[in-house]
Amino acid sequence: KGGGPLYSRQWAWERTRQRIRGWRPWGGAMTKADQGVTPLPVLFFAWYASSVVCTALSKVLVRDAFPSAYWLSLAQFVVAAFVGNLAVRFVNGAPPASLPKGEAGRPMRRDVWMLSLIFSFGMLALNKGYEHMHVSLVETLRATEPVVSAVLATALLPAEAPGLTQVVALMPIVVGACCSSLGSADFTALGLVWVTASNLCFCLRTIQYKQVRRRYQIDEWNLFYYICRMGALCQLVYALIGDPGGLLTMLAGLQSAGPESLAILAMTLINGLMYYTYLQCSWVILMRVPVVTHAVGNSMRRPVVLVCNVLYFGNEISRVNAAGICMAFSGVLAYSRLKAAGSEPRKAPVKASV
Repeated sequence: KGGGPLYSRQWAWERTRQRIRGWRPWGGAMTKADQGVTPLPVLFFAWYASSVVCTALSKVLVRDAFPSAYWLSLAQFVVAAFVGNLAVRFVNGAPPASLPKGEAGRPMRRDVWMLSLIFSFGMLALNKGYEHMHVSLVETLRATEPVVSAVLATALLPAEAPGLTQVVALMPIVVGACCSSLGSADFTALGLVWVTASNLCFCLRTIQYKQVRRRYQIDEWNLFYYICRMGALCQLVYALIGDPGGLLTMLAGLQSAGPESLAILAMTLINGLMYYTYLQCSWVILMRVPVVTHAVGNSMRRPVVLVCNVLYFGNEISRVNAAGICMAFSGVLAYSRLKAAGSEPRKAPVKASV
């Protein structure tokens, strides 16, 4: 005890890191007082707000600034890798941990690379969806992710296949997604393909992420940093294959460094920061709340993003489209609750799940 102002500042710095991360390195769960320092409503607000800003900026940048979604995705991952490095240093008080080398570390490196490959392509597919369609339509079609997840579970994991009630709950999602795109001038078949690919990748990402976390006990801050770092290399390969001419356009734009270029650079940095923030907030919240609460929160996040982007971009939505949007998100909410109810343990009815 004691030590003067310098010790007090160091102690406050350490406590801030622990509160952001949500755990104590010396063991034991956080007390209610600790958890109250970073209230869940603040984390949810940061999650939702950063998601709204990220999607809006992504649409503006891919439409007006970048030659294609390939190069926007690369910029997002590069910025997120730098932000992730700083976040790991702040939270852990040390540089990012190195992945094990040699033969012993080959399985871990392979699995992290696979996770980065899947996740990076999923984000690229999402940005390609923004490139071809309005944000509101993309977010509604993204709500069909539980349908893709159910199909994958039935094909790959029969033991986790959805029951009859869950399948029934999926119907409003499908019908709502169809109604939301009915008569929309912005709807394109190619955009639908990209959004479907995005949903597929994110479902596979969840499975791969759980496997990596379970096998190697790597913390989520270091893991997401490596996902962004390796994902940046994947995005570079995607860009050189999918839009090689965009590289020349990017270089030409960098040479003419005027006020407009500086504004685009600032928007790109903010976009990358918001991209990292909303994804990392999602994982931090998942650490502190039950899976059901997180699933419901994620289901409600998309309508918030959709409404904010409709107000910002001024997209026209018919009554049929609006009804389809409401139906799709209601179906997602119902499916999340049914899935959570079906996954609750049945052996010990006396103990309530937390």
